[in-house]
Amino acid sequence: MIFSPRIRFPKRLTCRLLWCFPLALSVWGALGCGKAASTQGISLQEPKPVNAADAIFDAFDKYPVVALGMSHWQKDLSDFSLTLLRDPRFAQKVGIVVIEAGNALYQPTLDRYIAGEDVPFEQVKLVWLNTTQPGRADSTDLVRTVREVNLKLPPSQRIRVLAGDPPVDWKKIRTPKDMLPYFGARDTNFASVVLNEVLGKHKKALLVIGSAHVFRHSISWASDKQAPPPTVTNLIEKRYPNSTFVICPHDDFGLRNAELEPRLNSWPKPSLAIMKGTWLGELDAGTPLTGKIMRIGSDPSKPDSPYPGLKMQDLADAYLYLGPVASLKRVVMPVEPGEAYAREIRRRDEMIGEGPPISGGRAHRALGGQPMALPPNR
Repeated sequence: MIFSPRIRFPKRLTCRLLWCFPLALSVWGALGCGKAASTQGISLQEPKPVNAADAIFDAFDKYPVVALGMSHWQKDLSDFSLTLLRDPRFAQKVGIVVIEAGNALYQPTLDRYIAGEDVPFEQVKLVWLNTTQPGRADSTDLVRTVREVNLKLPPSQRIRVLAGDPPVDWKKIRTPKDMLPYFGARDTNFASVVLNEVLGKHKKALLVIGSAHVFRHSISWASDKQAPPPTVTNLIEKRYPNSTFVICPHDDFGLRNAELEPRLNSWPKPSLAIMKGTWLGELDAGTPLTGKIMRIGSDPSKPDSPYPGLKMQDLADAYLYLGPVASLKRVVMPVEPGEAYAREIRRRDEMIGEGPPISGGRAHRALGGQPMALPPNR
């Protein structure tokens, strides 16, 4: 999940934002480092960007899972994911993509459609229209792209799309209590799909999911008295250590964007760079989000970091650059025609108790969650 203007925040999942920040890890020694830069008095190396697609497919030589953290408002990022799926190397080296915007209840329908069977698209759309986050993400282009690719491949080489969201049947959801188990299982369900259908079967997969779901640390606050829940990557690597390579796309540097973004102007588009040991990796992990998100009721004049004490390189492994933020196109979410679906969405929102996009005054109070304010443009 990153970000459409209205996002739901389940209990203790306090907004697993799908925003992205610079990340780090040494994956390819060959990437090396360029000239040194100085940040806060420390001599650091410049990141060395390389062709993004080549680097990602090279990463699969070392890691069975590559997590492409998504910023859901970026169309360029969505288009880049489709470029990876169309690349012949994906079917040859990877073969599976796991999506956040997919209800696992409809996996049989999804399997039939991407295999080329004659399935009414009205049935296929239920895969993303009936997730725990309906109306917040759209998998139309992705599943159609995979179907088109698969029609040109023999059955043994076809790509599989796995739905990672919990198998909620909205026809059976009547109260907030009915919904709570599904909201609380978003990351655990996604991780279980990867563990059971990918790693447990000695396969490889690309994860297409909001960045905060796959960072190596959860969003937390200095005032928190309890540890935050584990992320998808934490859950996967508890059973399969060092199995996941995490990528986060450029989504600005928050209040420091005017200062820091120009340092990326010479980077090719698209490009990917390892973060560890560079000035990007050493930045405070909260740089992109401090002041943009905060607990409801906190003092806006004293913004807290959502990742206190962490550096960007503590969150993930590599940084994906598609261009300056101002140049990136925004996703336009399709509006489902007909009053019936609109009425159903209103029913779900009222049941959950979701408030206005920014005030969050009612946001998930019915589920016992802790509301969080979001910037208006995400």
